[in-house]
Amino acid sequence: MFKLKEIVKNNDFRNVVVAFDKNENVEDYITYFLSKFNHDRNSLDKVVVIETTEIYKRIVKIQNIVRNTLGVLSFISLCIGGLGITNQQVV
Repeated sequence: MFKLKEIVKNNDFRNVVVAFDKNENVEDYITYFLSKFNHDRNSLDKVVVIETTEIYKRIVKIQNIVRNTLGVLSFISLCIGGLGITNQQVV
């Protein structure tokens, strides 16, 4: 499929995050990715899986909070900008 060496070049990464779609069965892919990562890293530390369902859910929750916050801030800024334009036209 891919070679890890081509992706990361000569960089020494200590942490790698691999995300899967909700509909994908992680168990089918995780052994392949672990063997590929460990093989391509040669003398570097071995890769271990630390992701749990709780961590993934927490990351998705944080992404949703950030997305909603940015949406509200953009809406507020558009409203204030619209009021400023309207105020200039009235004067």
